[in-house]
Amino acid sequence: MSFTHLSTQLCDKLLHDRQGRISLVGTFLNVKAQRFPTANDMGVVVVFRGDAGDPYCITVERPSMPPITIVQGTVEPPAELEHEYQLWAVAAAFEVNAVFPEPGIYSIVLRSGDEVVHAHQFGVFPAAAPRPQEETPDAEEVANA
Repeated sequence: MSFTHLSTQLCDKLLHDRQGRISLVGTFLNVKAQRFPTANDMGVVVVFRGDAGDPYCITVERPSMPPITIVQGTVEPPAELEHEYQLWAVAAAFEVNAVFPEPGIYSIVLRSGDEVVHAHQFGVFPAAAPRPQEETPDAEEVANA
């Protein structure tokens, strides 16, 4: 079993074009929430290489909770490469509504069997309270002042 993690990215939305390319909209490092527990729609892209037929599993984890499996499958390289210099990788791209019961450090974990290949950590924490808006006088109040 030979796995190599290449990249993990979190974003607000994934867009797929007709050629199979993926665009990530609104990339971020951490999740801010007004209250807990909180649910957050997010896109996750994990790019890796592995041997044909190797099983993989991607989970969201936190030390105080059991892992939540997001996606699992087996590595399927292209049937045929177009050129001898062409590189390939598995791009597991998915959108998930993740529920975070409490603030803390969470991880997107890539596993092959029981082996942890890579853990991408991100923080989930309370958002700062919104600042009160100053009232703007309307045109009539300004004219009468």
